[in-house]
Amino acid sequence: MEQGERPHIVYLPKWYPSDLDPQLGVFIRKHAQAAALQYRVSVVYAQSDPGLMLPLRLEHQSSERVDEWIAYYPHRSGGWMDSFHNARSWLRAISAAYKACIGSKGPPDLVHAHVLLRPMLMAWLLSVRGGLPIVLTEHWTGYVFGFFKSKPLVYRKLASFLLTRARVLTVVSPSLQQAMEGSGLYHPRYQILANVVDVGEEQGDAIPDDGRIRILVVADLVERNKNVGGVIRAFSGLARERGDADLHIVGGGPDEALLKSLAAGSGLPEGRIVFHGRLDNAGVISHIRRCSFVVVNSRVETFSVLAAEALACGKPVVATRSGGPEFFVTERFGMLIDPDDDAALIDAMRRMLDRFGAYDPEELKAAMNARFSQASVGEALAAIYRELLS
Repeated sequence: MEQGERPHIVYLPKWYPSDLDPQLGVFIRKHAQAAALQYRVSVVYAQSDPGLMLPLRLEHQSSERVDEWIAYYPHRSGGWMDSFHNARSWLRAISAAYKACIGSKGPPDLVHAHVLLRPMLMAWLLSVRGGLPIVLTEHWTGYVFGFFKSKPLVYRKLASFLLTRARVLTVVSPSLQQAMEGSGLYHPRYQILANVVDVGEEQGDAIPDDGRIRILVVADLVERNKNVGGVIRAFSGLARERGDADLHIVGGGPDEALLKSLAAGSGLPEGRIVFHGRLDNAGVISHIRRCSFVVVNSRVETFSVLAAEALACGKPVVATRSGGPEFFVTERFGMLIDPDDDAALIDAMRRMLDRFGAYDPEELKAAMNARFSQASVGEALAAIYRELLS
């Protein structure tokens, strides 16, 4: 780093928006953009692509002051030999992306990994070679579900070792820290670092003046965690009471066909339950602004960016006490229910259909901006970086 130049921070994420999935890891991109308010920030990411015929495809793009190098590599599904091939291809891809990054921006002064295991392994290798300080941020709900404990012993031992190589370990909520410690992952410097909630400026996407109440769900369509089916079942009953409400679902995933079948079997007329597929963050925010209220029916959330984005758009929420929403959702902002409580979900949605207009949009927006704005999270990140770089 030349004298007077801002330090260079390299992000190594496990998930990140790409051509294959514009929603994946959006919260990590927003952390990078927040850090870029005060630092030079680059993202180095490798994404598997089952349809790729080439050994490697490398792309460079910029997103709000952040330079992103994304390397796509072919993915094989099969036995252990394919797993070995995928790991080798990932290493080749991430190395190519990193080489392109430092060739353009110069070597990093600090590495910030997001989510174990591979990103932290890469960060540790770079640290060994260059003496770089490492920050690790965790987001994975698998600690809450107990998935980490079911991993092979060698994986858990390596994860524990790599975890302690980070100078600071940040998590997005107290519940995630508790789940990680309950999984046997201890660190002397846990720190709560919220996700960024940045919904931008309104773009003329207000609620259409057609008298319809729009209920919105945005989720990866994975029933094990998101329980969108519970919302469809609840709405199917309520829709017979309220002919003025529609359910809109944004997202995609392995259970999409199952959920569409469930909606088709509800007996409701076409247009009462609408699937919009995967959308990028701008598309999601546009749907939030046009809705009446948002439902988060997850079994586990380490934070729930959706709930926070809804409030930042001035929309109340019905959310589960799933580990994240109760961190910031109060009765002034919406309604909290327990996960997998179908009766409570129906009751909360019924009450919200009558009360959503009573919430003060400006109060909701101001509360989220004070806690989760790009500037406030960016300063929290900068404080960590300043300490480690001093």
